[in-house]
Amino acid sequence: MIYLECYADEALVKSFGVTSKMIKHAFNKGEVCNLLSKSSNNIGIVDEDPSSGKPKYERQMLTKIVFENQLLKVCEDKSTNNKLIVLRPRLEDFIIRIARESNLLNERIPMEASKLYEFLTHRRSVQKFELFKDFIQQLSKENDTMIKFINFIK
Repeated sequence: MIYLECYADEALVKSFGVTSKMIKHAFNKGEVCNLLSKSSNNIGIVDEDPSSGKPKYERQMLTKIVFENQLLKVCEDKSTNNKLIVLRPRLEDFIIRIARESNLLNERIPMEASKLYEFLTHRRSVQKFELFKDFIQQLSKENDTMIKFINFIK
């Protein structure tokens, strides 16, 4: 199971073939961490949100980092086989930075964090999802961080 904070995270992971059956919306970082702390063999994906507080489980997992760069932290608890993937600083910034680094910009996908958030969460549609999915799949071919992210969720 992959625990997510929001629908924007869902659009990201579904771009790599993750099915709805494998996803559970927790709607906030605290609940993602709560669900992970009570389970095993699962993945949680959260935003770093540097200016906000961190749940106890996240603080514990941050002592178990197995991969880290400027955009991504991956923590793994070997005893439960849980992974916590932290997008830095937030999903929208993560996507925009990878797009810019890869020189893959799409005029139909906003490259400002607040507008990208709105694009992904307000008035969701199949057309927007397919456009975003195609964009993410392009990025995944061009960017090492995105490739690492995919490998950690599979």
